[in-house]
Amino acid sequence: MKKNRLNKILGVLLAVALSLSGGFFTGLEMNVTVQAEAATQKISAKKKTVEAGKTFKLKIKNAKGKYTWESSNSKVAKVKTKSGKSVKIVAVKAGKATITAKRGSTKFKCTVTVKEKQGSGSTVTATPTPTAEPTPEVIMEHSVSSDSSTVLNIAVGKSMQLKFPAKEVRRFYVHDADKQYVDVTEDGLVTAKAGEGRTVTIHIESKDYNNYHCKVNILKSGSKVENPTPQPTVQPTSVVTTVPTYVPVPTATTVPTYVPVPTVTSAPTYVPVPTATPAPTVTEAPTTTPEPTATEAPTATPEPTATEAPTATPEPTATEAPTSTPEPSGKGDLNGERYDPAKLSATVSLGSTYGLLSPHTREAYQKHLEYSIEDERGFIKACRDALEHGAESFTITFRGYDCDHWWNIFCEKLNNQSELSGYTANGYTASLDDRNHKITIRPQYKDAWKAIIYLRYDGYETDDDIKKLLNAAISLAQEAIDAKGNNAYDVLLYVNNRICSMTTYSSPIPTEHDCPQRDATGVFYCGDGVCESYTAAMRMILNVLGLENDTIVNKKGSHIWNRVLLDGTWYHIDVTWNDVEKLGGGFYNSYFMLTETELLSKNSSSKDPLAHSWYNLYYR
Repeated sequence: MKKNRLNKILGVLLAVALSLSGGFFTGLEMNVTVQAEAATQKISAKKKTVEAGKTFKLKIKNAKGKYTWESSNSKVAKVKTKSGKSVKIVAVKAGKATITAKRGSTKFKCTVTVKEKQGSGSTVTATPTPTAEPTPEVIMEHSVSSDSSTVLNIAVGKSMQLKFPAKEVRRFYVHDADKQYVDVTEDGLVTAKAGEGRTVTIHIESKDYNNYHCKVNILKSGSKVENPTPQPTVQPTSVVTTVPTYVPVPTATTVPTYVPVPTVTSAPTYVPVPTATPAPTVTEAPTTTPEPTATEAPTATPEPTATEAPTATPEPTATEAPTSTPEPSGKGDLNGERYDPAKLSATVSLGSTYGLLSPHTREAYQKHLEYSIEDERGFIKACRDALEHGAESFTITFRGYDCDHWWNIFCEKLNNQSELSGYTANGYTASLDDRNHKITIRPQYKDAWKAIIYLRYDGYETDDDIKKLLNAAISLAQEAIDAKGNNAYDVLLYVNNRICSMTTYSSPIPTEHDCPQRDATGVFYCGDGVCESYTAAMRMILNVLGLENDTIVNKKGSHIWNRVLLDGTWYHIDVTWNDVEKLGGGFYNSYFMLTETELLSKNSSSKDPLAHSWYNLYYR
């Protein structure tokens, strides 16, 4: 310890001497150079050898921002988190792969060597002698009913094969919180790892993007298991011990059984009158012209994923007309230029208020929130409130049922709704405390929602990337006000058309849950995105303007759009579908500022009657 302290003192004295002498001492120059290099960015390991089935962490030391991580061979080494300053790597099977971290022109690489899982004891080379073949394990095959009523039992260490005869299956999966208890392959092989006494939900996503599920009770290892008579299938012993297949974070879940939001039957008190050119006389869309479906299909037909589920992918034509004739708006002074992050400032000037059109007082940020609930309605309301406040964690104290009951409600009825709405990114974790009747949930947030939290709440800490994204939204909002004045309708129409002019619907549809095309960064920086990106960009601007708003997810969990409150009436804005309806360089905007009655009326005539139907998970 004394030697280290002496070295530090000598280093300081030498540095002072260097500055006074003009740098004539070569040794001092070398010392200063080494200290400067120590603060530069570098990857934590350039080479790594690991056993199959293990995980390890890589990070960029002294990172100045988030990096994008990828693997040259995900079948050997898989990246669990695609973006960040650090990442978890899963060693899948023997082989070599290169993990690359990229941020702009900066790249770092780590060569990963995955070795076979080693058994205990040393290997002795000897003349092989014939041995009896291992007796294959009989893995029972169970059918799952389409009404989600199937409940099965499985002992720790055992496997079962699930089949879903009602539909052609796209994949079987479980939520992240349940992966510690079971492994589930995409083709339905379920292996219990731990968690005796727990019940987990196995989700089934069909080829037509509908979702089903069944329950699996985990029993103690060696327990006698009784299930409905299954069809046996013979599998080699190795199937049970294979490395678990890691699947993407689930999107759509089982449809909640909540009462739909009541429609508004009275005439709205807010009648928007745009200053754009007069409305063209158009007739009702012919029956041969389909409405866009739940995938918000772009002009170029994308490949559907679970979050943008289509029933078909029609292209709207120039003959389409909305149920209530909206005013078209040409591009006019709009342009399709995207924002350059390098040119955006990382400084945001925020005082005690926010809201360019409707000022609001910024509240003090609270990292942790606590709630006490009596029923399911109160539980959902508490979760929504915590997510709206951007809490790093929140604890809910309950009376009836147990932690698993409330966690299943969160996963099945709210988790994916909030993930799709832009509140959160991949990575929910929870602590279940049955003894004290408490559940603590720790969400993670997407960049757009972090920017909104930073705007709304004083004391919330964030990085430069988030501040730049917020500045992009502020710039667009100010641009709209400069062009259209303080009329909220005209400003929102300008913003809607500006987003449409700068964005193209992503094709193919991205599968990564945390990619830019599923956040506002897709619109502002990349110029392409899916419905989550359009909606997140509009929501940021609605908050910058200070207008009360939220997002709506349809019953299928396959589409999302915005809702804004003006003069006491909620109006719906679906920027994605408005973008699909570009005509002759302008926009018809069939889904701009519709009341609930108007939206549901249009929805009933759509080829997909669930396209804009939703469940009331808001409880306002």
